[in-house]
Amino acid sequence: RSPAVLSSLIEADLRRNSASAATQKLIAELQRLDPSNGLADCYAVALYFGMGDTEGALEALAEAGRKSRLVDHSIDLVLTRKIFLLNEGCTDAVALGLSAFTVPLPHLALLRQAAGKALAQSQEMASDGNMHGALAVAEDVVRIARNLSTAGRSLVHDLVGIRIQTDALEQLKQLQENHGNSIGAERTGAGLEATEKRAREISIMTAAVPKALHCMTEADLAAYLDDLIVNGEFSALRRLPAVAEALDNSLDHTKP
Repeated sequence: RSPAVLSSLIEADLRRNSASAATQKLIAELQRLDPSNGLADCYAVALYFGMGDTEGALEALAEAGRKSRLVDHSIDLVLTRKIFLLNEGCTDAVALGLSAFTVPLPHLALLRQAAGKALAQSQEMASDGNMHGALAVAEDVVRIARNLSTAGRSLVHDLVGIRIQTDALEQLKQLQENHGNSIGAERTGAGLEATEKRAREISIMTAAVPKALHCMTEADLAAYLDDLIVNGEFSALRRLPAVAEALDNSLDHTKP
């Protein structure tokens, strides 16, 4: 079975709260097929938290934090849907547009919930005097969220990653301050500022999208969606003239 099929089966089990030993086997198979991707480990985090196995969940979290990527298989679904719609008689632009804008992303909610439970465990560890463990868990969540945000797939991925990252960075900064690590807290504060800046940039880009789409021909839309699939939505949007203009105007307004 392909990674996309395995992900769909795992997500269905987790959403129905029917995860079992069979789900664990599916996660292990996904880990084998894509060993540098932290997605399967994040599924394991959600699975173990759901089973009440906090230790297993935090071990899976640490493993996900060690991975260099956190990438889902939504692009595979987009391309599969595009082929189906082309065979049904849609034009290339319409097939690609319908495919790109209707892909479900249920794993993002699972990631958000798992990250929230992990941060709650971090707080509990700090209260129990286990500052090393508390810091490690918060740092793992930061790394996972950063990988999600920079995966480049869509603004939805980016925004969910930013939200998780912000929560984790705020908690990490507080823990560092409580632990007397002023240098670490300052570095974490700089990370928070960078995350907030990216969130503001995405907000500006999103507001400019209607104008950008209004000016597009069907060929322009097809080219944009191709760019989105190859390079991700954040990069593709920045290359649209209306979006680039909005970002330039915002930059001008922030200059002293």
